[in-house]
Amino acid sequence: MGRAGEDRADALAHDVERKARRASHGRHSLAENMPVTPDIWKRIFKLNKPEWFYIFIGCIAAFCNGAVQPSWSLILAEAIEAFAHEDKGHQKDKMRDLSLLSLGIGISNFFSYFFQEYLFGISGENLTMRVRGLLFRAMARQVIFFGIFIWVARRVIFFSIYIMVAGQVITFGICILVARKNIGWFDDPDHETGVLSSQLAVEASTVQGTVKTSMCYAILCIGNIGTGVVISFICSWRLAFATCGFIPIIIFGFMMLTKLLSGADNEGKQIMEDMSKEAMESIDNIRTVAALTKEQKVYDQFSDRMWAPFEHNMRSTFYVCLISGATMGMSYWSFGVCFFYGSRLLEDDDISFDDIFRVCGCVVFCSMQFGRSIAFAPDFNKGRKAASFIFSLHDAVPPIDAYSTAGAKPENYLDKYKLKDLNIKWLRSQIGLVSQEPILFDQTIAENIAYGDNSRNVTMDEIIAAAKSANIHNFIQSLPLGYATNVGSKGTQLSGGQKQRVAIARGLIRNPKILLLDEATSALDNESEKIVQEALDKARTGRTCITIAHRLTTIKDADKIAVFKGGVVHEIGTHDTLMARQGLYFKLQKAQHK
Repeated sequence: MGRAGEDRADALAHDVERKARRASHGRHSLAENMPVTPDIWKRIFKLNKPEWFYIFIGCIAAFCNGAVQPSWSLILAEAIEAFAHEDKGHQKDKMRDLSLLSLGIGISNFFSYFFQEYLFGISGENLTMRVRGLLFRAMARQVIFFGIFIWVARRVIFFSIYIMVAGQVITFGICILVARKNIGWFDDPDHETGVLSSQLAVEASTVQGTVKTSMCYAILCIGNIGTGVVISFICSWRLAFATCGFIPIIIFGFMMLTKLLSGADNEGKQIMEDMSKEAMESIDNIRTVAALTKEQKVYDQFSDRMWAPFEHNMRSTFYVCLISGATMGMSYWSFGVCFFYGSRLLEDDDISFDDIFRVCGCVVFCSMQFGRSIAFAPDFNKGRKAASFIFSLHDAVPPIDAYSTAGAKPENYLDKYKLKDLNIKWLRSQIGLVSQEPILFDQTIAENIAYGDNSRNVTMDEIIAAAKSANIHNFIQSLPLGYATNVGSKGTQLSGGQKQRVAIARGLIRNPKILLLDEATSALDNESEKIVQEALDKARTGRTCITIAHRLTTIKDADKIAVFKGGVVHEIGTHDTLMARQGLYFKLQKAQHK
């Protein structure tokens, strides 16, 4: 028995390792698979097209905000020149004028920064409200991610700042896009739970780095550097040419740093995704792992794989720091060139003393802005890929689109129609599903029952009537809170039979024309099965009932029984006719009664 247990644990460990290897060969995270094309920028900014006026004024404010800093270098140079003057009266008058000028620049900086943030905030809020309305309308047609909807709705209420709200709404949007996919989409190894949960948690929050950084800080940087270069060339084109020659080198270093961070982030994310899959697999099967005392083995496997991201991060950190240090060092090297070459020009009377400090001040502020740009490089690059990921989800068209309005909506009979020719949303609204493992949400019993029909506001009388039809009303009434009782996560506060009957009531609340029972009683004990079967018998009244079952006793009284073999109908008929044929159905009945 011990040996068998060890074999099971080894099989579990090998299965985890096999899945990780499969994930790591020729496959990357969803966001990394998405190409970042120039069209991404158009689509991002197109979302804000109705707010073009706010964005235009905000860009002007951002440009002015960037131009303020190098402009202040003129005041700084004038102040240095005034202090060098021997006339105290001249110093006093000059400093008074410069103080007033500094006050004016400070006021202009206040307004430019205010309008920069405020106008971009307005455009963001309008975009958020517009997207929120579309997504909330789409949410009414979804089932899969209702729990995420509740979480996001609560978060949106308490966050009013544009960036934070946008991040939460984008998270909600990705949930809608993922929920829209057909079931086969989730069977793809690229769309496993670990990958999707990682993308939903990370990509939504990083896309805001593109929205704000690419627009606001890019314009600010252009205003800062453009103004600084113009002032420098006006003061002394020779000195400006010598010092500004470092700017292309700094830009090249910035581009190299962005590319390096992109590659490091891609590789690091893939490693962490593989590790998260292993951890999730082990945690999901923790009871088996603990029962077989294989905790240490699982821990050792996880620890061994932790060395890969550690070594990767150490290697990438070295190169990132090397390029960052060299890029920042360029700023100070440009100061040295400015001082050295400026002294030569001053010696030849080709430049004035204060012009040297004007050019040097512009170089200082331009370098500072480059330093800020480098700090935003990681968020900027991640945001691009996150936006590409979101658009790719949006553009993908599932084979079966629940949003489609095409297709027929017959009044009574489906016989003369092919299912592919019917409107999928209408067809699903006519079907009440009761599955083998019912999924209840972490809400009250009444809310879980009412969730069966999202097309209208379900009344309490209808909820009670559905509960009575499902043989669960008396039990609910016996609870202290009655229909207001919370069922817990996935209905853990209820037994299997109780959950199944609540699910039956949820299926009946829409008064479906077709009741689809997918192994509805196979996971229950005999006593619970009997109670649930009585509820199902009552629910069948007045509607077509399709039962999928392995327990043949549950379909004995069916009007027509279809026996499948190899994916095709092997026999069809009533119980008596199939038993009389003594075919496959007859053999299955005999096998179950042995």
